[in-house]
Amino acid sequence: MQMTIDSSTVELDDAMREHIERRLRFVFTRYSPQIKRISLSVENADRPSGGCDSWCEISMKLIPAEEVAIEVHAADIRSAVALAVDRAGRAMARRIEQQRRS
Repeated sequence: MQMTIDSSTVELDDAMREHIERRLRFVFTRYSPQIKRISLSVENADRPSGGCDSWCEISMKLIPAEEVAIEVHAADIRSAVALAVDRAGRAMARRIEQQRRS
């Protein structure tokens, strides 16, 4: 399972990168035979009303050829990553359950 983390508009320090990688491994290790690649992107965007909105997208390339994408907006990067990873983990659990039923 390949993992990539893209943060073109956000400077991620080493501790945050390690946190994101650890979180991804914790949630997706059990699904690794079904996942070819996971890409996580984070960005900050200015809101029209002022302040900043953080955005996280997780894209999973599954075996054999399916793709799952999750996008989350939150007040800060850590929250956006946590929500996106949780939602992506639930999406994988649903997919596995659907495969079992078929």
